[in-house]
Amino acid sequence: MRMVRMLMDTPVTVSKKKSFLSYFLRSFTLKNIQCRWLIESLLKNDYLLENIHFVSTVDGFPKGCIISTTCTTGISFQFHKKHVVSNNIEQFFHEIRLHPTELTYIELNFKNSSTNQVYQSLITDQYFIKENDIWKKELAAKTDEFLSTYKKEYLKKQIDDALDNQDEERFLFLTKQLQKYINKKGLI
Repeated sequence: MRMVRMLMDTPVTVSKKKSFLSYFLRSFTLKNIQCRWLIESLLKNDYLLENIHFVSTVDGFPKGCIISTTCTTGISFQFHKKHVVSNNIEQFFHEIRLHPTELTYIELNFKNSSTNQVYQSLITDQYFIKENDIWKKELAAKTDEFLSTYKKEYLKKQIDDALDNQDEERFLFLTKQLQKYINKKGLI
């Protein structure tokens, strides 16, 4: 039976992350010994752990890594940032040290990870979704603003052309269109 974690609005604390990672190192053998060094380094640097989030899968996240234990199949370590993929652990550590405020997502593959209650309580897939939703809303607002500005400027140019061509009928039609558009959008 697979446990499903309820979405939480409160972020996972650095203390909880450290506690789990310490347990993880004590309980499992990593496929790549350098991953132990990486996790130990994270445990020593709270500021790095602040923007580290554990996820069920790193697929679709902008920056993340996969770390696996010997009791699982699959890759031992993989890091990606956007479309660049690497198995270089030092490169990953360098990346998170250079950009400690960027969100980084880690997928841990270990035996019974899907039923480990402590690990499941750390899974924060929803933070990317929320961040992505905010980004989409901001993009939509900027797009609307751009289109409004473009339409208003386009109508003004058409009005100028009608004046230049002394086309009174077109001028009156376009000024009414512009006025309707301004009133509808609440523009000045």
